Amino acid sequence: MTATDINNKPDEIVTHPNLDNVHAHTQFELDNESKGDDGEVIGDIKSDEELAKEDEAKVEADKVEADKVEADKVEAERIAEENNKPEPIIKPEPIIEKVINTDTTENGDGKVSIKDSDGNIHYFNNVDEMPDDFEPESYKAFAVATNKLAKKEIADESYAKEIAISKQSAENQKEIDEVTQSWDRDIDILTKGGLLPEDAKARETEVGETYEYIAKRISEGIIVDSFAEAHKGMRYERLQAEQAEVKAKADKITKDKGSAVMGGTGTAGKATQANPLPAGTTLDQVHNYYSNLV
Repeated sequence: MTATDINNKPDEIVTHPNLDNVHAHTQFELDNESKGDDGEVIGDIKSDEELAKEDEAKVEADKVEADKVEADKVEAERIAEENNKPEPIIKPEPIIEKVINTDTTENGDGKVSIKDSDGNIHYFNNVDEMPDDFEPESYKAFAVATNKLAKKEIADESYAKEIAISKQSAENQKEIDEVTQSWDRDIDILTKGGLLPEDAKARETEVGETYEYIAKRISEGIIVDSFAEAHKGMRYERLQAEQAEVKAKADKITKDKGSAVMGGTGTAGKATQANPLPAGTTLDQVHNYYSNLV
């Protein structure tokens, strides 16, 4: 193919190995001409506003990361506390034991009497005391007797339950009295040790806060062994809340200062207006005037 033929085909691109090398070398120089000796890109110099925005974005990103770390820490503490929480103690319902009397020939208070087919009288507290092979004198009398036994059994169970509940209440009250006495001793010891205020009103307030802490822990199914332990936990929670409040205020101040520096709505970002000085003002007067504006 001649040169004339090539010129007659404008749509085709003729390449040459040497031209490819030249193109690659030229592209390499173009890619690296904007880099310094250490490889750093030398671009246009950024304005103060662009640098300030980058600094603000970095500060915001650091704050987000710090908040995430703090949130993860709080969540880890919550999970640890949840895992260490003991199972709540559930007291069982009082057990009502039914008394079975095997001697049905002995009468007693409230027993139901019924004759058997031989005319012998038997006395029962409930249907369970009646033998499986018991033959009544008549089925009419048997029906009347079993009806009385059903009513009696309900009344007996109700009475037995009341007795059991009363007994359980007495035991609970005994435990409460023992705990109250123990807590009173703890309060006295803590007061003498300086951990509770000597002032009666201030001490009453702190004791009340401790009781609120105890009630909260019990509602979570956590048993509080002593008033001293609860008082320590209450003070720790109160300290944590105070520190969180101080941190929140400090974060707000830092944020407000950042907004003012970046030209926010705060007064710190507003320049003081200087009025022109009259002719003939001395250098000392100029210095004093502008010093007062700072």
